[in-house]
Amino acid sequence: MPPLVHRFLRAASRDPAHPAIVSRGRSWSYGELRSMVFRLSRRFAPGGEPPRVAICGRKGPEIYAAMLAAMAAGGFYVPINREAGTGRIETVMREVKPSVVFADENAASQVSAIAPDARFLAFETAHEGMEEAAIEAPPHRLAYVMYTSGSTGSPKGVMIPQSALDHYAGWAIEAMAMSPADRMSQHPNIGFDLSVLDIYATLCSGATLVPLDDQLDRLFPARAIARHKLTVWNSVPSVMGLMLKSGDWTAKNTASLRLITFCGEPCCRSIWTASSR
Repeated sequence: MPPLVHRFLRAASRDPAHPAIVSRGRSWSYGELRSMVFRLSRRFAPGGEPPRVAICGRKGPEIYAAMLAAMAAGGFYVPINREAGTGRIETVMREVKPSVVFADENAASQVSAIAPDARFLAFETAHEGMEEAAIEAPPHRLAYVMYTSGSTGSPKGVMIPQSALDHYAGWAIEAMAMSPADRMSQHPNIGFDLSVLDIYATLCSGATLVPLDDQLDRLFPARAIARHKLTVWNSVPSVMGLMLKSGDWTAKNTASLRLITFCGEPCCRSIWTASSR
């Protein structure tokens, strides 16, 4: 099993009852998330073949369990932005040729005709059946394939090795001093590489991940910071710029934060000044 999956399993073993994901008005514990990972790893590779799992749908526990399960099953995953155009999704499906497509109901209708040879699994399968032991499979060289935006040409699939992802997660946990006491945002969509920091720095350290998928939370994220008592915020700088312009970036809304990280865009002076207060 890949070292990164072991990081998650160690966190789950230390405190199975601790909240791993807070989403849709409820929380899922590390024990519950671990059970989803075990179930899905077996469903992704029923014949023992390393799966190539395309993941598309609303952010939540099923998405994160599927990422870990694909690696645990000896395969790799491809995260797909559900809001991407049909042409972009077709490019990904044509090049990756996924053996499994894991999608929610809305995304399934969007991609089913694009990948006719893939086996489709619905989000519900993450919750169905009894908990099973982890699948025994040698790790794949790759952890995931992330596609670029295509803003400078055609989208390109960037292959991320298991070793690189494990190293990155270990660095992030140490550099950000992540602990089970932290509650971290998950603002970017899963098809954007910035999301990797959110997901693995949190789930491999025993902290709590809070995906912002509700439209109001995405429009007014500072209010979500206050409501969920987030301690770590991660986004492109322009998201914070929107909070500043709307007047929502206040001492009251952001009192719980101990760390703010940016990536992906230039950070202008006004944003840097506000985040440093």
